[in-house]
Order: sequence, then C-alpha cells, then structure tokens
Amino acid sequence: MSQKNPNPSQTKIDQTEFCFNCPVEFEAAAVEGGLPKFKMLAYNGGKMKLDGFYYPVAVELTGMKFDQVTPTRLNHDSGKGVGHTTEISADSGKLTASGLISRATEFASDVAQSGKNGFPWKASIGADIIKAQYIGEKQFAIVNGTKQTGPFYHVLKSQLKEISFVDSGADDKTKVTIAAKRKEPDMKKVKPDGSEVEIEQTEIEAEAPETMVPKQISTPAQPTEIHTADPVADIRAKAAAELERIADVHKLCEGFPAIQAKAVAEGWDATRCELEVLKAKRPEPVSARKDNAEAFPKTLEAAAMMSCGIKGETLIASYGEQPVNEADKRFRHIGLKQLLMEAAWANGYSERHFSDGDLGNILFYAAPQKNKLQAAFSSADVSGILSTVANKVLLDSFNHVDQSWRSISAIRDVKDFKRITSYRLLGNATYEKVGPDGELKHGNLSEESFGNQADTYGILLSITRRDIINDDLGAFNDRTRMIGRGAGTGFNNIFWAAFMDNATFFTADLGNYVSGADTALSIESLSSLVTTFLNQVDDNGDPLGVSPEILLVPNALKATAELIYKATAINETTTANKAKPNMNIHAGQYTPVVSPYLGNANFTGNSTTAHYLLGNPNAFPVIESCFLNGVEVPTVEQAQADFNLLGIQMRGFHDFGVEKQDGRGGIMSKGSA
Repeated sequence: MSQKNPNPSQTKIDQTEFCFNCPVEFEAAAVEGGLPKFKMLAYNGGKMKLDGFYYPVAVELTGMKFDQVTPTRLNHDSGKGVGHTTEISADSGKLTASGLISRATEFASDVAQSGKNGFPWKASIGADIIKAQYIGEKQFAIVNGTKQTGPFYHVLKSQLKEISFVDSGADDKTKVTIAAKRKEPDMKKVKPDGSEVEIEQTEIEAEAPETMVPKQISTPAQPTEIHTADPVADIRAKAAAELERIADVHKLCEGFPAIQAKAVAEGWDATRCELEVLKAKRPEPVSARKDNAEAFPKTLEAAAMMSCGIKGETLIASYGEQPVNEADKRFRHIGLKQLLMEAAWANGYSERHFSDGDLGNILFYAAPQKNKLQAAFSSADVSGILSTVANKVLLDSFNHVDQSWRSISAIRDVKDFKRITSYRLLGNATYEKVGPDGELKHGNLSEESFGNQADTYGILLSITRRDIINDDLGAFNDRTRMIGRGAGTGFNNIFWAAFMDNATFFTADLGNYVSGADTALSIESLSSLVTTFLNQVDDNGDPLGVSPEILLVPNALKATAELIYKATAINETTTANKAKPNMNIHAGQYTPVVSPYLGNANFTGNSTTAHYLLGNPNAFPVIESCFLNGVEVPTVEQAQADFNLLGIQMRGFHDFGVEKQDGRGGIMSKGSA
C-alpha cells in the first residue's frame, strides 16, 4: 500500500504492498473426495482506485513476476491459510488464476463452504512494487495495450506475493459469479418392493443472481430430485439438526442478542456465529469517539514520554493534567508495538492484531507522510509523536553536557548559512574645544570587522523493524539520549577547539597575555591580572572602559577560583613569614566559570594552569556562537524512510557556528613560567 501524496511527481512509490479485488468462481474437484477448486479474474488491466493511493493505480502485467504456485489466504493474514494456485496467467491484458482450497484450516473450510452457499467472495492480490512512475495530468501511458490518461500511478515492475479471499471489492466494473459444485456420495433409491438401486450421481450447482453472472459462465443445471425411503423420518432428522443448530447459536452468541436473532433467522452455522461474535468483541477504534479524538494524540504522546522517563510537573505543564492522567491509567509502560497500533487504529486501521506481515500497512496508518491532505484526516501521527518525544529527551540529555560555554560566549541569531560580518567603529571621535570662529573639526573614524558563519551538523535516528518487533521503546529512548549527548559533545568540541586555538589571539605584544611563575592563580596574581585588563586601550590609546567580570579556569583551579570568589578573608604569609592583611578584596567580584575542556589533553593549547579574565561577552565578546533562526539546541524531526528500511526514520541536526571575535575582551594568564 503506497502513501498518499497530492504531489506524487516529487515522491517515489516505495511502500511494500498494494491490493485490489476481483471476482471468484468455485467448482468441485473432478473426483469424489478431491479438493474444491476456484477460478478468478484477478485484474482487468485498467486503472484501479485503491486504498492508500491518492491517485488511481495501473499495473503493467508484462512487468509482473509471479510463481504458478502462490499461497492463498483469508484477508491477507498469513495466519489464515486457505490454499494455493495451480495456474496463473497474464494474457490479453488480464490476470487470471485458478487453484485449490488445499489448507486444512477452519478458514479454508469457511471459504469453501461459504462459496458453496453462494457467498460473493472477491479476490484481492498482494504484490510488492519494485518500480513505478507517476503519470501527470494531460499525460498518458500505454498500459497492458490500452491508452490510459493521467493522473495515475503506473506500476512498471512488481512481484506477486499472495492472493486473498475478501468479502468486499474495490473494482466496481467487474461482475461476480460464484458457483459451488459437488458430488453426492452413496445416493440410493428405494423401489416399492423394498430393494435399492444406485442413483446416477449428478452435479449440483448453486447460481448467483443473473445480473451478476459474466457472459463466459454457462447457465448451471438444475439439481436432481432425490427420493428417500421415509419422508417423515427425513423431516424429523432435519428438525433435529435445526434444533441442534439453534442450540449452538444460543450458546455461541450468548450476550449478543441481535447477532443471536439474526443467526437463527438466516441459518448461520457455528463458524459464522463465532466470526460475527469475534468481530463484535473487537474494541472500538479510539478515533471513532468524537469526544476523545482531539485529546488522544496528546495522551499517546504523554504515554510515550512517561515510558522514556519524562514525568512529573514538566509533563503536566506540557500536556495538561487530564491527558497525563489518562496516559498513566490506560498506557502505562507503553511499548513500540502498542504505540504503533493505537496510532494506526486512530487513523482508521481496521485489523486488531499486530503481525510482522502487516507491518507495512500498520506503519502507513500509524506514520502517514506529512502533507496537507493527510494531516487533515490523521488524528494521530506516531512519527510526529516520536519526534516530539525525541526532542524532549534529546534536549534533556543535551543540557546535561557541559554548558560553561554559555557564560563566556556572545550569542547571535542568523537567518541563513551565509557568512556574516559585524563591525565596530574605531578612530578619533574625542570632542575638542571650539575656537572663536565656531568651526567644528572632523573626527577620524574607521571600522573593525568580525565574522561568523553557521553550518549544519547532524545524524540519522532509525526505529527499525527489529526495534518494533522487539517492542523496544527503551532502545529508542537510549538512542535518543545518546544523540542528545552527542550533539552537546559535538558543539563543545567545536567551541573549545576554537577558543583554545589562541596562540596568535592572546599575545604579550597585544597586551592581553601574561606569563611567569608569579602568574599562578592567587589573590596577588589576580590583582595583577585585573590591572592588566584595565590598562588595555583602544586604537587611539584611550582606556576601553570595560571591566572584567568572569574568571575562566580549568578543573584543576576550580577550588582556588571559588575560594577567591566566596571567601572574605584568606590567611596568607610572605616568603619571609611576615604578617600580611587577610582581607580578600576580590570576594564576589569575578564569577568563576569552570570548563573541563581547558585541561583536556585532546585539545590543542590545553593547560591545567592557564586561566582567563574576561569581560561581559555582550560588550566585548572574546568569542561568539551563532545559531540559525535562534535555535540554540539540536532538533529531531521525521525523515522520509529509504525504500530498503521497513521502519520509521528521523534525523537530528544542529545549525551553528563558532568564531573568536575581539581579543581585548579578555586577558590570558599562563599561570606558570
């Protein structure tokens, strides 16, 4: 079944199966004790309006591969075998098949007996689409020797997989004939003298309404009259059989009075009663309840969140108390299978069981392609639900990775991936005294530029057929958290690699770098570092007028930096062991920011002693991070699955750029000789 798409020229048909329905004819085996036979017109060669396809579908029979012996089933269920074909033919633009009802199952018996009773079975073919093309409006293609005008899908290559007996058809142009033929065994006639003679066995044939009989089916013979020795005994036997049937109906249909009455009136057998009761017991799809249709996707989403470990007030704030309570009550510990089935049922999927063979259909209903038409008819989209869950799980994991970069970086929003340039005015704009002539002198202005550019970083996240069969929502959760952590780690690696590649950015010649044994972090060295920061000047030699605010240190200096920031008094002595004032003049002045990357050996320029005194990043930024459209965290969204992936595919991506800016916004101290 293909995905619906109002713009199919941009979409490859790559789902697994399509089905269409045509008439079936039954006939008995040629000899007593043989298997029932069937014949069918499987496809008439033209365009078909199929469920799941936005436009009609026409299948090129010359491109269809099939085996002469192909399984037959009931309603495309691999667990409901009926028989097999013995001959399949694709001639004159039509597909025909004949075969035997050979399976020893209750479903095979139901099909054979129902066909004998005149039930109008249809044939539905399941096939894999290998290659297809879209024929647009005002275009045409020759299909099976006939010109067909667009729009429609032209299936060029396909593989027949199975043929099913179904009770409703999709082709309103075909006529239906079902003929059941049998041989009466051991029929005898009693003469008046009491002797018995063999009755010549005659084929008995039940006929469908005349208007439904195709021209190629001949008019069947009338049944032969059968005489019994004792008509009264025969009537009694039939009455006893009917009473037994009615008793079985009452037993099987207990609790379903409407079905019970209909079964008695229409002469249903035990098999028919069981099937109808089973259908009645099926739970109603959630989407059919109008009062719950709008809230149901939120309930499913909340349930998935809970299974992924997101709970409490955060969940209630996002979805409201009622959906969260409903999710906790109905779907606690929901797995992937149940999540898929609930979404599929909400969107109209009719089967009530999960089958690996039906996974393509389940995925189509549970995760429809996002377009305007499908969105209008879908009440729950599991791919959207999983994307939302993944975004929250990813964000939680992303934020648990080191965030120290936020304290020292300017942040800029960008609208595209073009390189951006920011400018800062320089030059002499100092006011001078106006002379007696009243003339104002011109200032000398220039500008300094700084650049940055966003790029995209990303990874694919797939929920595979194996995950679905294993019912493993935990694997999805773990994988998403790994991607969230990977996104955070990836950003930090780029940010700190750029920051620590500063050999030409912090130099003694530029006046923003100090070194020596006396630069090891302490009260005194910090005082000297503050002085160096404040002594920086602009291009005209005037003070910058920017004060330091942040003390950036590696893990090794965390305790020292926090002590300097928090302690109001620190006991120190001189080298000569002379008394020294213990008041800490830097207490509460320079906020310590600790980065584990500064001392990490994987990064060029790493040091366990180097530290930085930085100004406010919004005034004189040393480094800047830019994000596309202001989105500072990674995003997960649904991606179109490849043809060879039977599952749901999502992609995680992060659009950002990092670049150093103005070296005068900070001072680097080597912290050693």
